Amino acid sequence: MLLAVLLAGCQKEQVAPEVTVSFPLQWEAAQTKADGDQVDMLLVGVYQKNQDGELTFLPSISLSSSQEGLSVSGGRATFQAQLSAGENYVLVFWAQNRAVQDYEPDFSAGVFRMPRDIPANAPDRDAFYGVFETGPIKAVQLEFPGIELKRPFARIQVLAPLEDVDYATCAGVSFVKSAFRVKQAPNTLNLFTGEVQGSADYVFSAAAVPSDVVPADKYAATHKVVTSNFILAGEEQTFDTQLEVYTLQYGAQQTPFTLQINNVKARRNYNSSVTGNVFTAETGFQVSLETDFSQGYTGDISGSVDHDDPDIPDEPEEPTATGVVTTRPANGITTGGAILNASFSNVTGAIAEAGFYWGTASNALNQEAHVDPPAGASGSFAAAISGLKEGTTYYYKAFIAEYDQAQKKFVYRSGTVSSFKTKTAEPSVGTVPGYLGCYEMPAVSAILNGKEASGSYSERDDYWYRYYTKNDKRQIATHTFTLNGKRVRNYTVMYDGSRYAPVWTAHAMHASMWPDNNVGRNEDWADDPAISLTQQGGLKNAGDVGYSRGHLVASDYRQSSVMQNKQTFYYSNQAPQWQNSFNQGVWSSLENAVKGNVPSGKDTLYVVTGVLYEGTIKTLPSKIGVNVPIPSHFYKCLMMCSFNTSGQMTSAKGCAYVFTNEAHPKMEYSQGITTIDAIEERAGFDFFANVPAALQTAAEKSSKSIW
Repeated sequence: MLLAVLLAGCQKEQVAPEVTVSFPLQWEAAQTKADGDQVDMLLVGVYQKNQDGELTFLPSISLSSSQEGLSVSGGRATFQAQLSAGENYVLVFWAQNRAVQDYEPDFSAGVFRMPRDIPANAPDRDAFYGVFETGPIKAVQLEFPGIELKRPFARIQVLAPLEDVDYATCAGVSFVKSAFRVKQAPNTLNLFTGEVQGSADYVFSAAAVPSDVVPADKYAATHKVVTSNFILAGEEQTFDTQLEVYTLQYGAQQTPFTLQINNVKARRNYNSSVTGNVFTAETGFQVSLETDFSQGYTGDISGSVDHDDPDIPDEPEEPTATGVVTTRPANGITTGGAILNASFSNVTGAIAEAGFYWGTASNALNQEAHVDPPAGASGSFAAAISGLKEGTTYYYKAFIAEYDQAQKKFVYRSGTVSSFKTKTAEPSVGTVPGYLGCYEMPAVSAILNGKEASGSYSERDDYWYRYYTKNDKRQIATHTFTLNGKRVRNYTVMYDGSRYAPVWTAHAMHASMWPDNNVGRNEDWADDPAISLTQQGGLKNAGDVGYSRGHLVASDYRQSSVMQNKQTFYYSNQAPQWQNSFNQGVWSSLENAVKGNVPSGKDTLYVVTGVLYEGTIKTLPSKIGVNVPIPSHFYKCLMMCSFNTSGQMTSAKGCAYVFTNEAHPKMEYSQGITTIDAIEERAGFDFFANVPAALQTAAEKSSKSIW
């Protein structure tokens, strides 16, 4: 059919009576959870169609700009127009956000042109569209119900697993914004036929991911959105894309890094979910087309300009196998088994076989786990495997055998390789999440009876977390404070209620993340609100017998704010320490050396400080009024770690220092150097347990100064 858009001045004179015609519209069936509520305006292009099929644009009764657009909400609207009886009209409906004026269609030319340079992560760029032909208007008031608008776009969202994001967070890396490029994608939509045309590179400029953009339901609990963008699309196409990620590390802007993601499938009104590690080592990306993007609608927009023509069925084609298999994270992991998971979509033929290939190496998946062949075009399946070795990494990928009717044979489709690690009988890292998973943390046992607690101490800007260990006389607490509007960890302590002293403290040091603002020493001693065990404020009298309240986390290490410094004056952060020629001597020299070598840039210093009770343990004399054991030794373990722009640790250096708790009048702190391994053996803890094993092992064997 020849479609010509004529100038408004060529309209033929209206001689027939005018009739009020209503067009009820809906598009809620095509809404997304995050994006559909951005649509608040309806635009309409009205065209008169003559017997030769030519169209004349009628601007006087059209709503062709944001100034004229009809305000709408809730995915429904009604458009009314005065039309001439006996005439035939074509109406193009376009619903979008009013504020996005560079998105408006060009009704006079009959096209919508996609802007090439637009912000990334903009949910207000969603829009819905439809075309309707009236046929000859009757000389009575008319209503054309059931007109449904549908999305002319595909949405591409890149998703990072939460473990990937948490790994970066522990390295001080925070996600700021993202940019996205799509190469050679359609840039023009024909408003009358619904066809996409042209080819251009889209540039979605860097912008923060808005809080109301969430992954599709199946990813909501396991992934974080890194970018989410709309592109014009028709039937399934494949595009090469590039992701740019902007990060801060300990508050310092890092150079953006790019990830090339090729062969991303996209289809109109579908959600293209691209999943894979972004902040840590790349493992390859998985791409799946999700139909729940539109709550079930999977068809194309088909223009109804020729809706009066009889439907002529197309010659049936034998479908080819188009199934997509996605390997999903394993769960139910024990010391000797796991449940492998997978999903599939876009299956056109029968599935004869499904399951997983697995093994102990990514290039040697020599074991198979089969499941009953699933039915349907999409779905999921799982298989339990057993007889595994504890503490061992296993690799696996999902597969199906789908019948290809065009080739008359079964073809195998498989997902990418994923991995998991079986548990050990006594986990080296406790089961508690969050701050206890950071690099400076020693390995801790599982929390007792699953208990933990949290609270706030506003007088010290302290939001704290308490964890109960298997020893009911020991508790672990993490303290945080506010810096530049963000909640930042201060330090973590394990406290021993039977000795009224900390066992160890752990914290990180970086010049940007924990800056030295020289707030001074506050001397505001107080009970630690995160510790429910008895604490000994009476140690203030220990000076009468030569001991001081020795900080484990030095006051001078925490100078970012007054509140941060005050948290170092909890009684849980003190132990009796000989004052002359030790606390005020070699120990002070060591503390000054640590502070003087606080790193910046891509390095971070992790510090564990603790006490030992070896040999015959003395207690403070009764005249002090408290029965407090005196530590035999104080130690400090140091590990300097470097990271790349993705937040992945690339190197680590370590050493430790230990001193008897007595006067050392002529001793330099360097004389107390030893290895972290040696301290671990004496203290009974595995320090820096979350540092990658290869880097941790070498660093803990060194007795060479790290600066």
